[in-house]
Amino acid sequence: MELKHITAVAERKDNKITFVASDETKDRYGEVIPIENWDLSKYKKAPRLLVDHDHRVEKIVGKAMGIRVDKSAKKLLFEPTFHGITELSRQVEDMVNEGHLDTVSVGFIPHPPEDKSKKEAGIY
Repeated sequence: MELKHITAVAERKDNKITFVASDETKDRYGEVIPIENWDLSKYKKAPRLLVDHDHRVEKIVGKAMGIRVDKSAKKLLFEPTFHGITELSRQVEDMVNEGHLDTVSVGFIPHPPEDKSKKEAGIY
């Protein structure tokens, strides 16, 4: 199972920061993930914001809130909420708020397209 990453960009409006976690532009490997293909069901149960894709508890700096797909704009969006408990969380929040950190990377596990002929034949 290969984990891949997409860079997300921050949008600022009325003192609110929204990250565009994904859209349908090509990434640096020439790949595109159609917005309708994102399965966020597991992530929404524990929407952690991590530093450097590191899953250790000390690298959790907050949560991704308001996770949603804007189908008309073809964007996957969320608002960051920082817990402020650790120095790392406070530093990351300050960097985001001051505009020094305006991108994040979204990790994902690519799944091959579903082959309907195999499914109909009972092969999974």
